[in-house]
Amino acid sequence: MVDLTAEKKSSRKMIDDFNEPDKNDYDILHLLCKWRAPLMGFAALLILFFHTGKLIVDSSTFIGKIELFIKRSSFVGVDIFLLLSGIGLTFSIAKNNIKIFYLKRIKRILVPTLIIAVINAIWGHWSIIEFFKKIFLYDFFMVSVYSFLWFIPLITIFYLFFPLYYKFFSKAKDKIFFTLSAILILLIIVVPLKDHIRIDFFALINRIPIFLIGILFGWLEQNKKIIFPKVTMIFILIIFFIGLQLSYLTNFKNVFLILPLSNCFLPNILISISLPFLFAKILDYTRNLYIGKHIIKALSFLGAISFELYCVQELLLEFFKFSVPNIIFNILVLIIFPIFAFLVFSINKLVWRDKIHIC
Repeated sequence: MVDLTAEKKSSRKMIDDFNEPDKNDYDILHLLCKWRAPLMGFAALLILFFHTGKLIVDSSTFIGKIELFIKRSSFVGVDIFLLLSGIGLTFSIAKNNIKIFYLKRIKRILVPTLIIAVINAIWGHWSIIEFFKKIFLYDFFMVSVYSFLWFIPLITIFYLFFPLYYKFFSKAKDKIFFTLSAILILLIIVVPLKDHIRIDFFALINRIPIFLIGILFGWLEQNKKIIFPKVTMIFILIIFFIGLQLSYLTNFKNVFLILPLSNCFLPNILISISLPFLFAKILDYTRNLYIGKHIIKALSFLGAISFELYCVQELLLEFFKFSVPNIIFNILVLIIFPIFAFLVFSINKLVWRDKIHIC
């Protein structure tokens, strides 16, 4: 995890020193770490667009079809967030003992979750029993993962089991082989049971591989075991377009690929291990431009509050039921939702009176 105070200083230094050459620019894994905050913000925008965005172009036109495709596919932001979280956790576990590691995770998610849960309970007239069933994940496991902010239980489970997985991962001689083996074992277990597992659980199961890949990327970057040549970006671009094609097939043609909810499995894995590299490269190329600097600042801000931005979306949508042109609606979402997210973030920071860490 990256300390928010350090993250702000790092982002500020990035913006102030854009003209300074970076000897590590050829290292594509370094790019993910260098631009991690704005990449988090980019992922948050994708998720926000998927949940709240309204189409502004006629979907019968070519541009409209592209806009519809982006909206239908933009939940890949969750996978990008998990990739970056996996990377961040490897840095956090290297700097902290297990007690501090878990304490930082608790500080990051507890207060925002409780704030949104309490507001939802009042607004939705939950009973006390309903409240505790949702908070303590009874409804999550026994009813539906979508009972209440499904991403929070998902990331909590990943946080909980990460140190144990990383203990075995660290001891493996070949980290790439270990990661691929872990993903293969997951498939060997899950594929035969795919007709016996509640389908909504695949929204979680399908996200495990990208999280494990993030852990691998984080370890590779820390240990500098692999330096990728510049030609690697060509292969990344190919992977990205293959991911887009599979995303189209699964989202629009209902093509089945290996596991239920196929649209959030293989397509998202391919997109989320390629798009962040491509976008980070764009940020690198535009860092000297006036508009580039401001885009990086804005995305870095959204990256810092990305967890809170996710938390407030479902709640605020209950109040956003008025008739305005779609483009005006989208602009209002882009203004108001981050304001509320920052408010929740600020309350969290005030409660702990301590440094908050980005997920």
